[in-house]
Amino acid sequence: MNKKTLLVIAIFGTVVIGALSWRIYQMTARPVAKSKQSASLANKPMSACDILSLDDAKKILGDNPRQSVPQEAQQDSSIVSVSACGYASTAVVDQTQTTRSIGITVRSPLNADGIKANNALAKSNITLATKVEGYDETYWMPSFNQLMILRESTILFVYTTTGSIPLSSLTGAVDVKNPTSYKATPGTLDEAKKVADIIKDKI
Repeated sequence: MNKKTLLVIAIFGTVVIGALSWRIYQMTARPVAKSKQSASLANKPMSACDILSLDDAKKILGDNPRQSVPQEAQQDSSIVSVSACGYASTAVVDQTQTTRSIGITVRSPLNADGIKANNALAKSNITLATKVEGYDETYWMPSFNQLMILRESTILFVYTTTGSIPLSSLTGAVDVKNPTSYKATPGTLDEAKKVADIIKDKI
């Protein structure tokens, strides 16, 4: 395999997994309307990349993960702060490139209105989720294939994904919407619990 092909593989893996991570971030962020609430009630928001570090990612993805979101994604309103951080690792086996990713999205309230908004979102999501036994305030959301972890009024979403594509599809134009060439598999509860186990002492 020449250097040009390897470069194409690496670029494709980064683009695909970054798109998947950003899509999940958008689905869980749910920006809320701005408020006139006093800034004096503001709390320090949690940083996703402080909670899930590169060293943490290595424990699941191996020695060479990369950040699938180049910089920590941050989205703020006047009442909540939403940050996201994810990592990916790519390997080639039997002429197929497989990219695994893990990541978290953290929604922190900044004031009383943010606490109210987060509590309402958590309550809504719980109706569609299953409580995970042995984990404090942790719920599996099958519609998103994610864990939702509640810490007071802060909400954390944990996801994992796997994407694969034959190397032969990388020799020309790649259509990730074509199911015959690209396959994306949402993560499982057991995979998400591995991430939760690693970050539990930081939240």
